[in-house]
Amino acid sequence: MQNLTFGIEIEYRDLLRKYVTEYMNNYYPMWDSKKEDAIIKTSSNPLLGGELSSPILTNTLSTWQDITNICTFLTKNKASSLNTGAHIHIGANIFENNSMYFLRFIKLWISYEHIIYRFSYGEYAYARESLIKYAPPVKEEYQYLLAKLKPSYIDKFATLITVFNLGKKKGLNLANIGNPDKNTIEFRTPNGTLNPNVWYSNFNLFKSLIEYAKSSNYNEDLINFRLNKTPDVLDNKIYIEQAIELSDLIFKTEREKLVFLKQYLKDFKEEQVYKLARV
Repeated sequence: MQNLTFGIEIEYRDLLRKYVTEYMNNYYPMWDSKKEDAIIKTSSNPLLGGELSSPILTNTLSTWQDITNICTFLTKNKASSLNTGAHIHIGANIFENNSMYFLRFIKLWISYEHIIYRFSYGEYAYARESLIKYAPPVKEEYQYLLAKLKPSYIDKFATLITVFNLGKKKGLNLANIGNPDKNTIEFRTPNGTLNPNVWYSNFNLFKSLIEYAKSSNYNEDLINFRLNKTPDVLDNKIYIEQAIELSDLIFKTEREKLVFLKQYLKDFKEEQVYKLARV
């Protein structure tokens, strides 16, 4: 996807923000090192912890090497990602102002939101404590909006964005779309992490969801079948058949499917996951 741009926000705890800012200014001056109010409120020392916001990035090897270096620096200096978020922004120009792509993406998200949330916990088995406050699910509200959607809106991209804009503090934030300064889709579901592999895995899921929404292989019948049959998003149960189903829909390689299923299931060895995936 040559028109794909993205950005990330790395939150951390237990390390002096001043020290992190000095490192970033020296090696990655285009990144923004700043305080994060949600972290400061739950810290014993307001000088500890913060957020690193990237500039606009492209999906290249050098980008992921930079992210790896930053995560390595934080980890070596005993920073923590406990009860933090790992937000990812993808440039909304990827929708090409096409209302069909956008609606397909919304329906895909609703259909598998329970899978996406468990996957987004990363290396953790459970959601962070602040998830419901800062990144709650959108399934029920989106199902209601879809049911009430006027036929005259369906071909109007800008109108659809307005209809599905529930505000910024949702697991899927569409409030920035159309903003000339920050025209992005924000994915707020992931738990914070200092593991660059988890960062890439999260990014690859969200990227692949959008790619699939634009694909000629989009399975409209299956997605419509799933729309109103999804379980509670936050029950944290394993729905292996639906996780495999989603991975088969959106990923192009067996390796991508395997990485996705490993992170979704948690603590499974590769051979076990592969065996499950092929049953």
